[in-house]
Amino acid sequence: MSPFNADSSIRATSIASSSKPWVSAPGNISPASSNEAGRGRWLGPGGRRRRGMERQSGEGGAWRQDPFFSREAVLDIASAMTCLIADALALYVKTKAVQWHMSGPWTHDYQRMLAEQAEQIFPLIEAMASRIRRIGGTTLRSLGQAAELSQIAAGGNASPPVPLMLEDLCADNAALADRMRQTHGLCLDHGDVSGAGVLGTWIGEAEQRVWILAECGAAPAVPSDPPGWPG
Repeated sequence: MSPFNADSSIRATSIASSSKPWVSAPGNISPASSNEAGRGRWLGPGGRRRRGMERQSGEGGAWRQDPFFSREAVLDIASAMTCLIADALALYVKTKAVQWHMSGPWTHDYQRMLAEQAEQIFPLIEAMASRIRRIGGTTLRSLGQAAELSQIAAGGNASPPVPLMLEDLCADNAALADRMRQTHGLCLDHGDVSGAGVLGTWIGEAEQRVWILAECGAAPAVPSDPPGWPG
């Protein structure tokens, strides 16, 4: 066989192997076992495990399976985090609404505080959605679905006294923190340490918001000093 033909044969073998990642070839990808290959799990060069894909029949069509979690784990985590996204969306809008309609003593300080809190809440939405996608789950598809899943009560058209609005936001943030703790425990139960780690940061921020709002809500209607909050 000529060198040209030998080289062509090597390239053909390489192409055939690369088009079928479950085919074992020298220096190419090989499954850890036949069972892992059946689940779409495979090892890359150096034995590093890569993300797998699995197609299963049922509602929703193709199922994108993460190699580290069972389908039950993905469904549980995605469902819990989707509810958190719905709550965070509702709380973000509610916080901004209070900020926009607040009046009275120290309005500027309260508005600045609520603007900072809204900026804390919004990134939670993207973080949870990204984590759901990473493990192969699905999340919200519409505002209507978010409204159905959220446990945060919508604000009314009236503008109650400032202490009452702050008290309401305080209770909502406390409820969100509690649901995040429950989801944090669920992630740990399923071995999703990364998801639990992401939640840990947001739980701390929610607890801080609760403390700040509780202090502001307990302040007199005309305080002698503007209420402070951690910078």
